[in-house]
Amino acid sequence: MNNGILYNALKRITPLRAAVRAVRDVLSAYRPSTWLLTGKERWTGHPLSLVFAGQLESKNYLAHLAFAGLAEEISLGRVWIWCALRVGERRFGHVPLTFVETRQHVPRGRREPGNFWVPCWVGCEVDIASANARIKKSRNIKRDLQRIAKQGLSYETTREPSRFEWFYQEMYVPYIRNVYGQRAFLMGYEEMMSKVGQCELLLVEQNGVCLAGEIILFEKGRARAWSVGVKDGSCALVKQGALKACEYFEIQHLSERGYKKIHWGASRPFLRDGALCHKKAWGARIVDNARKGFAVKVPRRSPGVEAFLKNNPFIYRVDGVYHGAVFRDDLVMAGSDLQHLDGEHYIDGLRDITIFQLASDVPNAAIPVELAQRVRVRSAESIFHP
Repeated sequence: MNNGILYNALKRITPLRAAVRAVRDVLSAYRPSTWLLTGKERWTGHPLSLVFAGQLESKNYLAHLAFAGLAEEISLGRVWIWCALRVGERRFGHVPLTFVETRQHVPRGRREPGNFWVPCWVGCEVDIASANARIKKSRNIKRDLQRIAKQGLSYETTREPSRFEWFYQEMYVPYIRNVYGQRAFLMGYEEMMSKVGQCELLLVEQNGVCLAGEIILFEKGRARAWSVGVKDGSCALVKQGALKACEYFEIQHLSERGYKKIHWGASRPFLRDGALCHKKAWGARIVDNARKGFAVKVPRRSPGVEAFLKNNPFIYRVDGVYHGAVFRDDLVMAGSDLQHLDGEHYIDGLRDITIFQLASDVPNAAIPVELAQRVRVRSAESIFHP
């Protein structure tokens, strides 16, 4: 019996499943799979090469973010985590843009210029009183509520385990697969069902037909929007406002139950990420992050690397503090421009936005007093590897 057959046989034995998963996760964490990706930068078409070490789904996500169309992929096998930041230099004689998925920050003694630690996911919390105030003031939200009322949408909540099972199969899995494809991180059925006792399932209905749903997890006095789904993964139902109805009914339901805050789940750490921007519009605050993150090594300057950095501002973490990184080369360093960048990229929970200046001949500007605590301007020269 070869190792693959033995592995598959063992994992079918229920008591051993957790142990097999634990061993696999430890091996993957310390000796991750590694790839070289090459192609054209998504927005400019400039050549770009990227080395990634970590989970397949994270690799697919970064490839989608970075490249126009499909990137060419070369498997580099498994690499020890402490060697992964240098794998491009050792294999190819130069330093590509490198992302290494790791459970901890790059150790202080091994930090190199240009290394960022970017959480894989950041968690956001919404204050319910502030959300209710926005509902009363926002024209867009009022328009959504009018549409919800016009369509005759309502909601119910349940703790019946069989409804959770139905939600998982008919709403959650189809929706996540339809939206994210190969980039999807699917919660396992067993994981979801193991916490049913701590949850409520909120279902949005129209004429008695369930259109969308959301699991609310109650933990340590806090409510968490844990997972969301749409019937059959239907994009048409999303466009009709089924998920927006979930949000509104969730706020209404938890407000009536006396909750003050909602943890609105995790989003990708890129400041133009659609889900993160949507939460920001509701006044969300970054409060936590996933244990895993990307150690990022920036190579020498090239049009492709600069284009990636400019088009993908991100959140990074240093000594437990969140910062935003924004790259500009055409920045007119006037106070009004800084205010625009602050408004576009700042989200509550960040210590500051750091604007990395790619051009060397752009004069510095006086930072307006109201932005002095949360906007910094630095030359990007120090982050590029020679």
